[in-house]
Amino acid sequence: MKKRFRAMMMVPSVVTVLALAFLAGPAVSKEKLSVWTEKSFAPQADKSFVDTVNRYARENDMEIEVVAISWNEFVRKLVAGIEAKATPDISMIDNGATMQYATSDLLADVSDIYHQVVGQEGEPLPVASMDATYKGKQYSIPQSVMTHALNCRKDLLDSKSLPIPKAWNDVLAASKALFSPPKLYGYALPMGKCKDAEHFLTQVLWGYGMKTASEDGKTVTIDSPGTVAGLKMIAEFYKVAPPGVTGWDDSGDNRAFQAEQVVFATNSGTVYMWAQANKPDLAKRMAIALTPEGPAGRHNIASMRSLTIFKNSANVPAAKKLLAYLTKPDNYQKWLEGYGGYYAPAYSGTMKQPYWQDPIRKVFMENAKYGHGIGWPGPLTVAAREAYANFFVTEMVQMVVVQGKTAEAAVKETAQRLKEIYSRY
Repeated sequence: MKKRFRAMMMVPSVVTVLALAFLAGPAVSKEKLSVWTEKSFAPQADKSFVDTVNRYARENDMEIEVVAISWNEFVRKLVAGIEAKATPDISMIDNGATMQYATSDLLADVSDIYHQVVGQEGEPLPVASMDATYKGKQYSIPQSVMTHALNCRKDLLDSKSLPIPKAWNDVLAASKALFSPPKLYGYALPMGKCKDAEHFLTQVLWGYGMKTASEDGKTVTIDSPGTVAGLKMIAEFYKVAPPGVTGWDDSGDNRAFQAEQVVFATNSGTVYMWAQANKPDLAKRMAIALTPEGPAGRHNIASMRSLTIFKNSANVPAAKKLLAYLTKPDNYQKWLEGYGGYYAPAYSGTMKQPYWQDPIRKVFMENAKYGHGIGWPGPLTVAAREAYANFFVTEMVQMVVVQGKTAEAAVKETAQRLKEIYSRY
């Protein structure tokens, strides 16, 4: 009987519940926001971002849900959310997505926050400003400019008295000089259908003169002697590459360098960060160099990370306040530092801070100044993003190294496919 009595006493009557509710007054619901962000290779950066959001939520008595998603799943999940009209209030986005979503009238105008951040951090890099802007207004806030520097095995280069490469010809010459399969290969240049391949192959081709589209973004200009020359250089790199590069995903070049199977790998800093944490001896034997230059100069793809607000947010004003908080100088700097400095800041003022004068960080910061958006020298258009998403550059390379087509034939076929895309816009 005693046990039953206790159980009954734990359940208040309906009258008691109503009385308590009356005495407490009407329930006050908290403001709610949802934020989608990248689950990156740098846990400290992810933690910094979440900590900043949680601190803001506590200070403003709000409920803010942060969902971290790996980048391989991010775009798919975001597209599904758009189709279902279930997008977050704030989301991280990447290359050209601002243009794509703003064209479809999906994003809120955040020009006021953008100009506030510029006032705090200095002028953005041209590629960052272009990525954020549509028809003279800003629809995203640039966060970082990730470019791809050259990771070198300096100890191996020293063994042959070879300098750290400044040009693509130097990379090829050193790769051939040190090529010793199956133990050691030259340049870990991915050629599978993945973002790393599309990025790294593009910057070689730009170095030889490839120009995807005209500056107005309307005319396809990829069919050129420069593109042909770049393809022929990539075919030479293929001869000294590890087996299987045409099937690699984004981790292929990382794994090859980490296993000490190659002399060179292009990356944003993940290779060096991994070596520092897991193979410090390898990190000491490495050097980091700017993207090599070709006959047409030094160029690389600037892989952008930006924050945007979806127009269908139930509380755009509250989302703007959070966005302004996330981009306050201290919060912004802590987030960048979480990446070890290998995501360069999007703003010139931030680059002047002492943190960015570290020799390795400085390479990535300097490299960002040579960064372009997809579709360069044309603007970041929906057509350029469609071509990028379908790995047109990687497929053009595979026509040569896998299918055995001539560089000239591969360029002409790709040009025709690109014209079909650009004609739709």
